[in-house]
Amino acid sequence: LAILSLTACSSDNKAKEEAPAELSQVSDNNAYVKKYDFTSTEVLNHVSLTGFSDVEPGDGIWTSSNEAIIDMPWIANSTSTIILDLTPFVSENHKINVEVYIEDKLYDIWKFDKETTYSKCIFINPSDITDDVASIRFSIDTPKSPAELGINSDIRKLGLFFKNITTFGFKE
Repeated sequence: LAILSLTACSSDNKAKEEAPAELSQVSDNNAYVKKYDFTSTEVLNHVSLTGFSDVEPGDGIWTSSNEAIIDMPWIANSTSTIILDLTPFVSENHKINVEVYIEDKLYDIWKFDKETTYSKCIFINPSDITDDVASIRFSIDTPKSPAELGINSDIRKLGLFFKNITTFGFKE
């Protein structure tokens, strides 16, 4: 599994080639990797999104409200890691804090004050998600629109911009 972890964590975020919106691999020893590509509208056939704007093909998708939820297929009772490749909408005068919930339990609070791409990791214990759907909720304290900040005319309340989500782990 250590090799699997290194492989899953070392992705090239700059690649813009069209890839499958959902890619799954399962090994004989119950180890798995699933990748969801938010640069493709096809991702909407694999995950359910609430509080997001439309997919921007080739780029990704923004949260567009104070709360955003991703419901995605899950291998219940597995030991897993979720890697979220994201960029917060922040500026010199605008910072955000994001409460991250897994199955309605507060998992972490992320504080963003710099606009850069992050790879945030979430470790999931087998008892954390016991259903075949994982629900990840992001509560964003102060989403702002680019129009409010005088950047451009976009009136969407932006918080986080997602490119990919990768899950990997194993079922015992």
